[in-house]
Amino acid sequence: MMISSCLNCSRELQENCSNPHSDIDVETMPVEGPDGHTYKNRFCALGNGIKPENLKRWGYELICNEVEAYNETEKIRATVDRCLVHQSQNCHVQDKEFLQNDCSWYYAPSLNITKNHTVCSPVKTCLPTPSINMTALKYAELKLKCHAYMLVVYHNGSFYKNFHCALCYGIGPTELENPPDITYNYPTISIFFEIPQNKPNRYKEANIKYATNRTAGTVNHSSNSFETTEFEMYFNLIGVSISIATLLFLLALYSLVPELRTTPGKIIMGLSISILMYQIVLLVSPQFTENAVACSITAIILHFAILSSFAWMSIMSFDVWKTFGRNNSQRMTKTSSSFLHYCLYVFINPFIIVLTAIALDRSGVMLVYWRDGESNSCWIVDNLSNILFFKMPVGIALGLNIIAFIWTILGITNVRNKTSKYNSTKNQQTTVTKDVKMYGKLSVVMGLTWTLGFAMEYSVIVKFIFLIVNSLQGFFIFLAFVTNKSVMEKCKVSRPT
Repeated sequence: MMISSCLNCSRELQENCSNPHSDIDVETMPVEGPDGHTYKNRFCALGNGIKPENLKRWGYELICNEVEAYNETEKIRATVDRCLVHQSQNCHVQDKEFLQNDCSWYYAPSLNITKNHTVCSPVKTCLPTPSINMTALKYAELKLKCHAYMLVVYHNGSFYKNFHCALCYGIGPTELENPPDITYNYPTISIFFEIPQNKPNRYKEANIKYATNRTAGTVNHSSNSFETTEFEMYFNLIGVSISIATLLFLLALYSLVPELRTTPGKIIMGLSISILMYQIVLLVSPQFTENAVACSITAIILHFAILSSFAWMSIMSFDVWKTFGRNNSQRMTKTSSSFLHYCLYVFINPFIIVLTAIALDRSGVMLVYWRDGESNSCWIVDNLSNILFFKMPVGIALGLNIIAFIWTILGITNVRNKTSKYNSTKNQQTTVTKDVKMYGKLSVVMGLTWTLGFAMEYSVIVKFIFLIVNSLQGFFIFLAFVTNKSVMEKCKVSRPT
């Protein structure tokens, strides 16, 4: 791949990397560093920590038309050597005009730069043997340059790794086009349960201009990618944005009104903070996919945050079960020490899981987080790791939450049955309506809607329902725990007179 940006570098260096303010060719031509990466120019390399003495500059390559006076390769080579390499006085005006008018000039890697870059299967490279009429020596030279760098070009429905690879198929530079624009594939909430696809996912513009003023196109990234449709991306962006805004309002309200900060209220605040954390990290994660270290750190934070939110959902399920699902004689009193124990559980449980994942990933035992900075998302990228470190703990948590939910419903139903003989038919109907609303609220805070994630790969409809209810989870929590009479009355009591 060709790197056309730099992280943590000065503004001047970043500007020169993107658009060099120099007309000196040695400043603007691509270079290769000791890490095997190709950089758009020396400024991009310096901005990524490569020392000047370790850079290998590209050179020029001429593609010349065969005119009557120069209809043999040997004559063209002799002319180039005479006029450019040795700058001999024997370079005639006719030779200069030929090089200027009948030759196209391109940046090209020198033959000692032979590192093979990973290429995804749809991008063509040179075949083992020539498919066109070409000498073995010329074809061997083309193959070396074809494998030396990545700068994807397009012709007649096919992608070529670079224009040297296209020459192996007899396709001239003037026939090539820029690859079609493909935008970043932003991850959605569904990424947590998706299985990575081993296929190319995006192209990133490199914006390299050759001497002929053609712009040849893009850098291809081959990676374990997560596929997302445009509708899913936009809906996820809207849903998560609404969720973040409403959760911020909820946290502000609960912070300002002391009467709302009961033990259940604090649990709601803890859950809201965890959801806020993972949704914000998920939204910004595409900004770090080009840097392996930053992407790994982002994935770890996202992993911890999402597991913390499920831990809070389990705490909510347990706390609700204590209140409604037990017999009156067995109900426990809620103290500040209970909430402290809850906080320890929420921290320790995800911490152990994430720490284990990091240890196995860093030791090379198994792949967990992305390492090479070429994914379209910062998350767990291996299916087995996703099962062990996300789906399994989440499945256990949801299973316990479902049991707590059932016991809570049975407890509430038991209380309703004992008091139903004292209520009128109208009151009983009102009670049923309230119970349905309560069960809906409980299902949201207990995370029961996340069970759809385990079935979404089998049905597009299930996937969209999952995306809708969980991208808007913060909004549903807001509706359940802010827009009700009890909260409004406590806000009125707390309002200064």
